[in-house]
Amino acid sequence: MENIRAFFNYVDDFKIEQFKAKEKLRKERGYSVLGNTDFEMSCKYVEKIANKLFSMCKEDREIYVKLIVSLIDNYHLICYDRIELITYEISDAFTNERIECKGNVYIETFNKDDFDISCVVNDIDFFIESLFCLFLDFGIDVHSIIEKSKEKAPLYNEYERMKEICEKAAESYIFSRSGKVRKKVALANTTQQVDVIRTFIKSAGVEYNNDTALAKFISWLCGGTEDSVRKNGIVPNTGYGNENELKKQFASIGIDYDKGTIKTLM
Repeated sequence: MENIRAFFNYVDDFKIEQFKAKEKLRKERGYSVLGNTDFEMSCKYVEKIANKLFSMCKEDREIYVKLIVSLIDNYHLICYDRIELITYEISDAFTNERIECKGNVYIETFNKDDFDISCVVNDIDFFIESLFCLFLDFGIDVHSIIEKSKEKAPLYNEYERMKEICEKAAESYIFSRSGKVRKKVALANTTQQVDVIRTFIKSAGVEYNNDTALAKFISWLCGGTEDSVRKNGIVPNTGYGNENELKKQFASIGIDYDKGTIKTLM
């Protein structure tokens, strides 16, 4: 956890240094604007976390990632004071036509002065995206970890934002060993994937060997480790808690779903 803390401590130190030198900062929309953090520092902490993962067994890696996701939620929630929606114009490169756009500006107050820290927040998001790319390359189901963490989180949290970053990471080439763009991350969580596979098997009138074999099969088909599928999808799955979502998704392909059974939608 020390590398996550160290990164956010570095970001805090960077912001304070910039706040104290506000006279040197450019101004936009009445705010002093902070620049970007050091890209090499971000890479340095990602590499340290990568080395940590390489030193761990598969079981410990998932625990480690869960703790990191929880820490990111805590730190990201307090890295700015408020968000302002702004309207601005850009020029079309081909037609020179002015186009109106909307975007968020992240504001932090220091000694009663307001600062635009949007560049810093974007750098933090890039750091998180780089981590999620790394976790995906290790075969860790980050999406399910975020989903499960969100269920236990207080009202105000950053898990929805992390889900968006995770989906972006799945399509990114950062840290991808193959150098190719990844496929989009599965939006179905692990218990939903298990329910779908079990439903198809049941509807085919056949039985699978055991839950260990099923976890191995789902890991092969949907990604994630066998241990992650078993712990996050099979063991805690005691009923039909995914009923509403599965009804909607099956209906989109013309199938009526009801508690583990399917038939053609009339």
